Amino acid sequence: MLAAGWNLIGILLLAAVEVPGSGFNLEHMVFEQLSAFGTVGLSADVTSALSVAGKMWIIVTMFVGRLGPLTLATWVKSGRRPRVKYPEGRVMIG
Repeated sequence: MLAAGWNLIGILLLAAVEVPGSGFNLEHMVFEQLSAFGTVGLSADVTSALSVAGKMWIIVTMFVGRLGPLTLATWVKSGRRPRVKYPEGRVMIG
């Protein structure tokens, strides 16, 4: 669900940021987003023509796709301290 949500937001963001007359259609944006998330190295040869915001989103998507959305969600959520308290004591040896 996290991956699907991330990709849906990414496709909508790319569609909103890119200029309609620049020659991109929705298939190119979907392909670029899913390719960046999957870190497969494929491109529809439109990455270089993206706006700065589009390129930054693709970079962030590649990073999130590499780490995995569940890993990032766990990392963000784990900001609180663990509720485990270890005992302290001296061990006599010998």
